[in-house]
Amino acid sequence: MTNFHTQTGQPIEPGYRENARGQLVRESGMTEIEKLGDELTGSIAAEWLDLQARTRALKRRIFAEMAALAEVAASQHKVTLGGDKGNMTIRTYNGKFKVERSAQEFLVFDENVMAAKQLLEEFVEEKTDGVDPDLVVVLDRTFRRGEDGRLSVQRLTELLTYGIKHPKWAQAMDIINEAMRVGGVRSYVRLHRRVEGRFDKYESVPLDIAKL
Repeated sequence: MTNFHTQTGQPIEPGYRENARGQLVRESGMTEIEKLGDELTGSIAAEWLDLQARTRALKRRIFAEMAALAEVAASQHKVTLGGDKGNMTIRTYNGKFKVERSAQEFLVFDENVMAAKQLLEEFVEEKTDGVDPDLVVVLDRTFRRGEDGRLSVQRLTELLTYGIKHPKWAQAMDIINEAMRVGGVRSYVRLHRRVEGRFDKYESVPLDIAKL
């Protein structure tokens, strides 16, 4: 796929291509491999983005149609298809396929959790008999923000399981508990196919291209 406009929307004249700095360069100054790599990467990216958009549209349609089916079942047959928090499973009549809709709450921590960090730093400094170096590494990683600027929920909740008996550690754990919030709900939909020769076992049919 050859781009006919720059990233800023300016038209690209024939015989030129835009480089990574946003500059237009003559194709004659590019190697054949550079040109072929540019075209192949652009072609893959275009198809990938189209597939991503169609997958998003498919997910929205599946959720809408399953919700409509649940309403029909409730109004006409007095049957509830949906479970707690919007969970729902439907099957083909022969049981070969089933579709699961699930919703899971996810946790976040407010900025008060940084007070726990301060207490844990004081805990490390005040321990006269020393602190396990591995624990120091764990604490450092726990309060290191990821690329999204957030702390790891998993690492923070793991601290709650350590059971260390020290006033400042206990106070820090109380703060972590109080700073924990439900950040929202993530919705998922999955297709499962029955394993051939089995009537009680299903396998997931992945759409994650890395798992195909």
